[in-house]
Amino acid sequence: MSDSSEFSKMSADISGNKSESTNSSDLNDVFPNIPFAEALFELICVFSVLYLPYILKMLVVGVDMSKYSQSLGAEQYMAILSQGILASVIIGFILYKNRQPVSSIGLHARDFVDEISVAIISFLGILAVVFFVGVLASFVFKANQVKEINSNDVQIANMFASIPVWAIPLFCIFVGYYEELVFRGFFITRLRCILRNDWLAVIVSSAFFASAHFYEGIFKMIMIFGLACFLGGVFVIRRSLIAPIIIHTLFDFTFIMLAKFASEFISG
Repeated sequence: MSDSSEFSKMSADISGNKSESTNSSDLNDVFPNIPFAEALFELICVFSVLYLPYILKMLVVGVDMSKYSQSLGAEQYMAILSQGILASVIIGFILYKNRQPVSSIGLHARDFVDEISVAIISFLGILAVVFFVGVLASFVFKANQVKEINSNDVQIANMFASIPVWAIPLFCIFVGYYEELVFRGFFITRLRCILRNDWLAVIVSSAFFASAHFYEGIFKMIMIFGLACFLGGVFVIRRSLIAPIIIHTLFDFTFIMLAKFASEFISG
């Protein structure tokens, strides 16, 4: 009897250790170790998809980037969708080539309910911070400066004026997924292999993300950089893209809808 009970206890211990080992490996596969040269090459490939069209347009066509936001139209958002699809395909190919699961860039359903809770609490906190910064800006900047800062929101609202309301959340979900996949899931996991530091990777990827929003002006770029650092921090700590994607989607949807209805109200 005693031998049987000891055997059962040993089996339970081995099973428990195996479970812990599995959980540990599941967490470690989110941040895989990639050789420096390989990580750099993969980063350049995806970076080129995102930035090369704008750089060529600026150099070849001679677009005045200071007036870029004034020329934004529906074609710009079609370009975003195209970029998102192309970048997703390239990242998918890279993962397939490296035999890495999608969980290696944070796309997994572990602790899904917790991720939703983190996302909602974080989003409410971000709204409070944005409101505080907006109030502070109204005291720091002159009225014409505040109007200039907010002018891009009106242009964004005008772009969505002809789009059905039901299509806006779909667009926000796609952009939230695509931008988090690229700038958090892919960029951070590659930059950390190049820079050898998770938090430095967050800062650099956030700088890339903010620079992709150059058309929104320097003030908005600073705010976007701060938001990107927060989302990157959530990704590094949680090792999941679920919460960042939800936060990003809610953020975009809230401010696009606010800009849209505010524009309609002002225009009568």
